[in-house]
Amino acid sequence: EDPITVTRAESIEDLLKVSDVVSLHTLLDESTKHLINAERLNVMKKDAVLVNAARGPIVDEVALVAHLKAHP
Repeated sequence: EDPITVTRAESIEDLLKVSDVVSLHTLLDESTKHLINAERLNVMKKDAVLVNAARGPIVDEVALVAHLKAHP
């Protein structure tokens, strides 16, 4: 069995590029509103799973709907 390894990401974009699952658990304030926006959705893997367990506006819902329509 392979050992578990950890790599620290330098940015959210770097993390999103390599993640199979992204689970959000953050407070909502001006610095986290639309944390996941169109640009960040576009760097995620095609088959990645996004779970928003935080407040709704952490994810830009307009950008999410547009992204899902463009990538069914």
